[in-house]
Formats: sequence, structure tokens, C-alpha cells
Amino acid sequence: MTAIKKFTVGDSVVLKQQEDAVFEVVATKSQAHTSPEGDAVSVPPGYDYVLRPFDPAAHSAPYAYAKADEIDVAM
Repeated sequence: MTAIKKFTVGDSVVLKQQEDAVFEVVATKSQAHTSPEGDAVSVPPGYDYVLRPFDPAAHSAPYAYAKADEIDVAM
């Protein structure tokens, strides 16, 4: 059995089901995030990470939520 890698805020990751897109980890269960608008962003129950598209132009895009086993690789 392979251990699941732990990611931290700021890591770039690729999801298994969206291998053509890179995401940035913006929050983990132990590291909350404050949005540019000042809103606290936390990981909802059942997930391990809050992500957003890595492209700075897409930072206004909705957040994505992922479980650790849905992440394919860190960049």
C-alpha cells in the first residue's frame, strides 16, 4: 500500500480526473485560508484540501475540494 502524500498550502497539484489542469492548495484541514475578500476558507467535512486553479487569472474561480487520494501528483 502506498502512503498518501501530505500537501501544504501553496503546493501545486494535479487531480487524477483533471490531469490537464494545475491547482494550488489554498487550505488544508490544519491550515485555514483567508480569501482576498477577507473571508475564512476552511475544508468542508469529507475533504482534505481546498484548491483553486493555479492560473492567477482564474483566482476568482470557485474553490474546488479534494480528498487526498484524488490528487495525482504535486508539481
